[in-house]
Amino acid sequence: MLGMVDPDCFLGGRKKPDAKKAYAAIKKKIADTLGISVESAGHLIKRIVDEHMGITIYKEIALTGLDPREFIMFACGGGGPTHACGFAEAAKIPLVATFP
Repeated sequence: MLGMVDPDCFLGGRKKPDAKKAYAAIKKKIADTLGISVESAGHLIKRIVDEHMGITIYKEIALTGLDPREFIMFACGGGGPTHACGFAEAAKIPLVATFP
């Protein structure tokens, strides 16, 4: 819905996402309720997902006694690169590396 995923490559090209259904669901359940645009709602959804996962990553690293600021996040495959920067920011990981 945000144009971050190539619909022709979704799930390795095995399935096409239904952009109209995604748009309608976000509009009805979130955007209209909050009085914001569907695009803004989509960005907020991604931000919440990234924050929650990033905080979880931070906690898991910190619980081992290590400092997340000394880590590099590697983003590869699937939706990893789509969320890596958001995860890293929330986890206080300063560097993100991507590769094919």
